[in-house]
Amino acid sequence: MTLQARDILRYRTFHARAMERLLVVFAWVEPKEWFYRVMRAICRTAAEDAGELYKPDEEADR
Repeated sequence: MTLQARDILRYRTFHARAMERLLVVFAWVEPKEWFYRVMRAICRTAAEDAGELYKPDEEADR
């Protein structure tokens, strides 16, 4: 399921899209908790991506 960022950040919209497209009903999550979870996932993914992008030059250590 593909969503735009604004639809992911709003749990009510995400919940409705999941029901429509996946025929899945998730337990209700308070909006503040949902926002925290999404932001934590974004930060974790950004850190992993940064780690992949940062490849120190092995010859610089020699």
